[in-house]
Amino acid sequence: MNQQHRFIFWGVLLIVVLLSVSSITFPIFVAQTIKNQNVICIDAGHGGCR
Repeated sequence: MNQQHRFIFWGVLLIVVLLSVSSITFPIFVAQTIKNQNVICIDAGHGGCR
């Protein structure tokens, strides 16, 4: 494995690890942030008109 292939391998591995960690911690952060607050949910209603 040459130098360029190693660089690509470690770069891809780093991206995968960062995405894995963020997908675990982000929902927890959001849940703690909106706790005890009013939340307004707006539905776009893309069902179409007849």
